[in-house]
Order: sequence, then structure tokens, then C-alpha cells
Amino acid sequence: MQRIFKYGGIQNTNLTFDKELNIMQEAIASFVPCRLVVTGKSKPLWMTTKVLRNVRKKHKLWKKWRESADDNAEQKYVYKKQANKASKVVRLAKRDFERKIAKNIKKTLSLSLNMSDQRPGLRRRLVHYWTTMMY
Repeated sequence: MQRIFKYGGIQNTNLTFDKELNIMQEAIASFVPCRLVVTGKSKPLWMTTKVLRNVRKKHKLWKKWRESADDNAEQKYVYKKQANKASKVVRLAKRDFERKIAKNIKKTLSLSLNMSDQRPGLRRRLVHYWTTMMY
């Protein structure tokens, strides 16, 4: 037996579709969890967890020092010590990374050339280090 469905025209079909769409949107809103996915900046290749930890600690101490009601000399001293330490760690990490690139220059030639475009003077240091290591 063959059934024939009568929709009652295009208007009735549109109303039915709108009702189904509303029901589906309500179900999605109430049952599907919404999560905001944040894609942060990628960190530089030389930034290790040690460097990141020191920089974050420096930022935290700076906020603490700035939020203090009076100009607390002790908090300023602690912040300055951490800022100097963070600068040193960053400098050493960059140097170690550059040395690692220079050591494996044949393998990482494209990487080192890309890095030298970002940091002026790096190409000169890489070539100098490479020539001193070769002879």
C-alpha cells in the first residue's frame, strides 16, 4: 500500500522546518557543552620551561610591587632581583639555542637562516661560531 503525504504547500513546509530547527537549537544549547578554545601565541624556540617560569615569576612580582599601597622597598628589591635573574636566564637560553643551531648548521640551515632574518646580527654570529668550530 502506498501512502501519499500532503504537506499543505510550501508555507507549511517552511513552518515545519523552522519548528524542527528551533527544537534542534534548544537541544544543542542545553546538552552540548560550549568550550572556548584559545590558541595562544606560540612561544619562541629558545624559550624553555625554566625561562618561562622565571619570566612569569618576574611578572607576578611586578604586579605585587605595583599593587602595594606604599612604595615598599623590600618588594621592589625582590622584584629587581627576579628581573635581573630572568634577564640572565633569557640571555643564556638564547645563546645556548644559537650555539645549538650553529653546531648543527648543516642539518638546520633553513631554520638558522629564518632565525637570522628575525634577529639582526645572528647570521654574523652563526658564521663566526661555525668557522671557529671548523678550524
